[in-house]
Amino acid sequence: MKKRYLYFIPLIIFLVIGIALPVIFSHSIGSSDEMVQDNGYYINSYNVNIEVQEDGSYNVQEDIDVHFNVSSQGIYRYLPIYQTAKYYDKKGNLVSKNYKNTISDFKMTSGDKWRYESNGDFEVYIIGTRGVYNSSGSDRTYSLQYTINPGDDRDASMDMFYYNIIGTGWDTDIDNVTFTITFPKKVEDNFKFYVGKYGQSADDSSRITHNLSADGKVLTGYINDGLGLEFGEAITAFTSLENGYFKYSRSYVFDIVMIVAIVLCVVVLLFMLFKHKQKMPVVPVVNFSAPKGMTPTEVGYLNDEEITGDDLSALIIYWASKGCVKIIEKDKNITIQKLKDLPSGSKKHEEILFKDMFRNSDKVSANNLNLSLNTGYKCADSVEKEMSSNFSNSKSTISKCQTFMLFAIFLLFVKSVFQSYLRGGQFILQAVLYILLLAAVSFIGVTVQNRYKRNAKKFWTILSIEVVAIYGLLIAFMCLIEGYTDPFFTRIIIAILPAIYLILLLTIERYSKEGKRLLGEIRGLKAFIETAEKDRMEMLVNENPNLFFEVLPYAYVLGVSDVYMKKFENVDIIKPDWYESSSPRFTYVHFVYLNRSFGSISQACTTRYRSQSTGGSISSHSSSGFGGGGGFSGGGFGGGGGGRW
Repeated sequence: MKKRYLYFIPLIIFLVIGIALPVIFSHSIGSSDEMVQDNGYYINSYNVNIEVQEDGSYNVQEDIDVHFNVSSQGIYRYLPIYQTAKYYDKKGNLVSKNYKNTISDFKMTSGDKWRYESNGDFEVYIIGTRGVYNSSGSDRTYSLQYTINPGDDRDASMDMFYYNIIGTGWDTDIDNVTFTITFPKKVEDNFKFYVGKYGQSADDSSRITHNLSADGKVLTGYINDGLGLEFGEAITAFTSLENGYFKYSRSYVFDIVMIVAIVLCVVVLLFMLFKHKQKMPVVPVVNFSAPKGMTPTEVGYLNDEEITGDDLSALIIYWASKGCVKIIEKDKNITIQKLKDLPSGSKKHEEILFKDMFRNSDKVSANNLNLSLNTGYKCADSVEKEMSSNFSNSKSTISKCQTFMLFAIFLLFVKSVFQSYLRGGQFILQAVLYILLLAAVSFIGVTVQNRYKRNAKKFWTILSIEVVAIYGLLIAFMCLIEGYTDPFFTRIIIAILPAIYLILLLTIERYSKEGKRLLGEIRGLKAFIETAEKDRMEMLVNENPNLFFEVLPYAYVLGVSDVYMKKFENVDIIKPDWYESSSPRFTYVHFVYLNRSFGSISQACTTRYRSQSTGGSISSHSSSGFGGGGGFSGGGFGGGGGGRW
């Protein structure tokens, strides 16, 4: 752990070499994400009707005929917000550009109920009614509409139709695909179709039968090989159009937004400087107990301002110590048995997880814990609300400050690329510098957020290294892009914004007064576990055998459970009533195994949608080139994917 902060420089270099440069050079095809097929359903037919608008947006109608092999509540459909479109221009040069899609007017024309949730790079639409199931062997048709607009394609040489008719994010097979695409004006029949897993760059038009109407406005087609699509396969259509075919809504607001970003930073800085704050250091209170009235999840959240699956899974032993559940170990399998409901006054996040965990049975397997789709998010949201009084909204403020600075630098980068249409070494160097700047700015934010976890000397050493790094990168960035942007605004941002950003971060109080008091107790417990003599801890446990189990879930969320249990390696612990095992001797080994079983529970508690980069954000993929313009499977706009729930 010593001097670990020195490692961030080579880590960034490895990041650039291992991720950024392969993305830019685009020499290989493939995805690092392995999608698992869901055999619980398949799609009989998938019909897509696209109306292309003059502004380059797409009005999409999808009719999805689903056959459920197992009882399911419905399906979900996720659409990409952020995408990196890669294609080949008319000269055969590989072009890669980032876009943000505007998704609007989503509705279900089949009358199904639906709800919307945001999931980072995707908009997720969950279709169906919770608790109302489609029976096994049933068929159901879902009809949905939406509009997706990627905006200006920023290509001065041509316009293009480049769309993922079917995205690569579906986790099941699709037997039949038909499509109709209506254009606002006449197009030539020079379409190329790419069918297959992400990155398929060979024109696979032989698998698609298509027909263009006599007026050149309506394209119809279907996949004609009788095999349909395997899970993870896409259909992407590409055609180059005359520049000016689309009438994009253009906006020249780069410089205005730059000025606004700086002004906002200054305003927030002044507000933070003049806001009355009572500073109070975090003083560890060394004690062998957790803060009274706090669950392990709350302790884990207060410790690092994050809620992980580990923080939630630690509730199992916490509940066991209260007599609500029993842990049964048999044949190297862990079963959790409900004994009674949670006591009155339990926290909301406990009730959410407890109710969902035992919704179908009073016994569940730790290795196959089947939680509902959003249980983890609901628990996290509940904890954040319950603990809000212990924080001073610093994380939100720091995030906003990072957004201001990164957005200003990003605008310079985009403007430079847009104005000069960079290729080759210039583009690579700008992209590498921008990635390094992203990392440097993020590292400073993380360092300030974690300032209470380090001693003052280490904190200021790390911060100094990061400040030198960010200014060095900014100077290099300025020298490279100044020829393509207004030098005045470039210099203002590079000279002033980092200083404002740094001063602002240092004025932010992360915790409230009460939060610091509780954090002192938490730090004290962690320090005691790490530094206390083994004999001292054994003596305390001998005086109160229950103390060992009461502290164990807190040691787990603080990341010191291995240290904690190691100190009892050769000690016979009295087996608690809530732990059932066939072994006559209850030792350290039982807790090691139990600790490992938390891994599977932790994963189940951290429920997320399948948000593969395939079909959505595609900047981590690449393709081989060819002339005449074209793309590859999954590389266009739209797409995304879905699954059942």
